[in-house]
Amino acid sequence: MPKKTSEQDIITVQNIDLDCDEVDPETGISHREYFQVKWDGVPHRIKPGATRNMPRYLAEHYAKHLTDHLLLRKEKEEKRTNLMNNSVEREKIKGQIMIGVDEFFVQDEDDIRSEKVEEPVSAREPAEKATVTSPIDIPTPKEKEQAEVKAKPTRKSLVAECETLGIEVSNNDKVDDLIEKIAKF
Repeated sequence: MPKKTSEQDIITVQNIDLDCDEVDPETGISHREYFQVKWDGVPHRIKPGATRNMPRYLAEHYAKHLTDHLLLRKEKEEKRTNLMNNSVEREKIKGQIMIGVDEFFVQDEDDIRSEKVEEPVSAREPAEKATVTSPIDIPTPKEKEQAEVKAKPTRKSLVAECETLGIEVSNNDKVDDLIEKIAKF
């Protein structure tokens, strides 16, 4: 099944305008140096014979202008007419300019599933204990207290542990009381 195309696909574009002595009227630079198009006022240049990766929308724009230039040149050189409207010639030249898709922006479900996903942090081997060298990394006493509060086990799990250890538990025992009882055991 063919991939879905997107304006954001990355296309490899080649400047096939070799041995052209024409001068760009806007820049005054010979096409022997590069062929240039502008998108939103920004110039995009490729030297003759060189390739460049561009988003599809820019590649299409570049290919259209370079194709127009090459067809006009061919009309002059071969004394032919109406090549600009010849869809076969146009597609043939465009296919030589837009070499291929380097990367599709829209991925198929199969592509997404087949990518290797990094292991979750909990499944990795523990890293060596890092030493704190920056005062930014040192938690404040309030942060330590909040971390301890978050790290406390539930009352239910503490009661279950006390029962396993044979420690007496009353309904009035709070989490801190249960932690203390287990610590003293």
